[in-house]
Amino acid sequence: MDSSFTAAQEVHELLQSACQELGYPCEEARPLADWITAEHWITAVAQLEGLTEMQWSRLNLPVALEATVQRMVADRSALGTSSHRQRSGNFAAAVNRPQVSSMPSASFNVRGRRFRVFRHLVAKHADAFLAKLLLENMNDPDRTIYVDADPDMFRWVLVWYNHGAPVRVPGSIKVPQLRREFEALGIRLGDEDIVQEGKTSAGAEQAEVLAEQVKALRLRLSAVQLARAVAATLAHRDFSLGAGSSPIALTIRPLDPEDDTQGEWLLENERIMGLSEAGLTANFDWVEVQRHACFQEALKQQGLMCVGCRRVELSVFELTVMPL
Repeated sequence: MDSSFTAAQEVHELLQSACQELGYPCEEARPLADWITAEHWITAVAQLEGLTEMQWSRLNLPVALEATVQRMVADRSALGTSSHRQRSGNFAAAVNRPQVSSMPSASFNVRGRRFRVFRHLVAKHADAFLAKLLLENMNDPDRTIYVDADPDMFRWVLVWYNHGAPVRVPGSIKVPQLRREFEALGIRLGDEDIVQEGKTSAGAEQAEVLAEQVKALRLRLSAVQLARAVAATLAHRDFSLGAGSSPIALTIRPLDPEDDTQGEWLLENERIMGLSEAGLTANFDWVEVQRHACFQEALKQQGLMCVGCRRVELSVFELTVMPL
């Protein structure tokens, strides 16, 4: 690595050099650097010196990029002075230091991976799902809160919480999938709020964005209608919902399993209204719907919570609910 690369330079510049060496677009560096800064408060090259292997792994860099960056940091460190090593040692010690409970941040467990974000940033968006989770757990601020989301997408959600829109993501990220994660967490973004580096938003990409908007609306409608169907089914049938009641399993199935084009669905024997107009088919995936913030909130207003949803056959799902 060029010895002119100093400890004070930004991580973004280091990642750009590594991407260039590996033959990848330099535009990939900016969103990765934004993520490292937002999640780990690392902005300068000096802060990378002295990290342990475990700490490097927490940066979530692509394997080839991580190896190249580690070599560059090691080369720079070998040329540095003892003051550089002292600063890096202090930073490594800070990374290892246990978090104190007085820190105004919240910890989220996203399918086994831990993320932290300042509480005041989450509270700014009170209608979003994360803010509601914080309110539900306000009596235990040190608790790690579980979130059912894709951890690879969730980290970009935290970039949005820290820096706002637009969220700049590398070309390897599937933008439609990322938009679905935002929607499931109760966050509605505009067309220009996610920018994919190295790509233009014209032609086929605009068509993809439009298709994703239609899908998001379909999920929202399905979530609301399913919650209404749950309420109607429990009201019409002799289900006990008193204190200590056991979870109730409800079956979701198409009205006509032989017709893949129709969009009529049943919850038990109650028709889920308003779905054919939304363009649903017999191949629709209800697991996505039960994760939607609208569905969870609608159930909560009825004094219910969703325990889970699973596919039991090709077009048959089992939805499990229970009293709060």
